[in-house]
Amino acid sequence: MSLKSIRNQINALRRKFAFPLAILRLRRISEEYCHDWHTALTNNKPLPEAHPFILRIAKEVLPLNTFMKLQHYLDAHRQNKTTPEPLKIAETLFPNHAKGILLTGLFAGELTPKPILIR
Repeated sequence: MSLKSIRNQINALRRKFAFPLAILRLRRISEEYCHDWHTALTNNKPLPEAHPFILRIAKEVLPLNTFMKLQHYLDAHRQNKTTPEPLKIAETLFPNHAKGILLTGLFAGELTPKPILIR
């Protein structure tokens, strides 16, 4: 097996699993954001801003064209003083996959802890 064929197989796997990996990254980011939101709400602190959260999603997950829908979703929760849900954030960003099994499957269960990189 040559290095080129191994590289081609690795690139094929990256393409195959690009979307599920993006969803898992979104899950980590949105769970952290919703936790911060809930903590701020229960402690009567200012709620986290949506713009840095959206920029983080664009940088670490995918640049999408549904960020305004997410902004409206978060604004509605800000007005109602309720905590947003990570799965609903994903469904807002990926409306075509909201009815499918992929989003609910990747948001079900516990995530393993994020690995700590030692430099």
